[in-house]
Amino acid sequence: MAARYVEQAVDALYAQINTNIASKCTTIETERSLTAGDLPAPTVIKYEASKLNTVPLVQIFEDGFEGDQRNGLYFVNCRTVLTVKSDADLAAGELKTRRYVDALMRAVLADPTLGGLSPQCVFNSASAHVPVGDESDTRFGYEFSWTVAVQSTIGG
Repeated sequence: MAARYVEQAVDALYAQINTNIASKCTTIETERSLTAGDLPAPTVIKYEASKLNTVPLVQIFEDGFEGDQRNGLYFVNCRTVLTVKSDADLAAGELKTRRYVDALMRAVLADPTLGGLSPQCVFNSASAHVPVGDESDTRFGYEFSWTVAVQSTIGG
């Protein structure tokens, strides 16, 4: 029964990121006086694909859940993994990755109800240098932890 709430949470986080990340990348390009297209919108997927070498890429998947029967809520722990690739200039790659981190955070935090699909989405943490797929020096990974609340229906 809880699987549908996990799916709802992942779908809501996916919709929020997929709908908003391109405009947030464009906003950051403008704010930082970058050339248009320097931060192309990442591909956004709803599953863990640690060996997928598409970049930039955002993977969204669940990492467990908890229930609150008294309030009829499920709290789904979701992870997003962002991967970016750079050329041999690793300092520039780190900077580009931080700009994508900024875009992803803005995309989600612009509406903590995820377009009205969740009572609340809470940012928990982010971790840099996550090893994913191609682990070369020019590939950067960033992992985010979120808690997405989903209202249950009567009877679970």
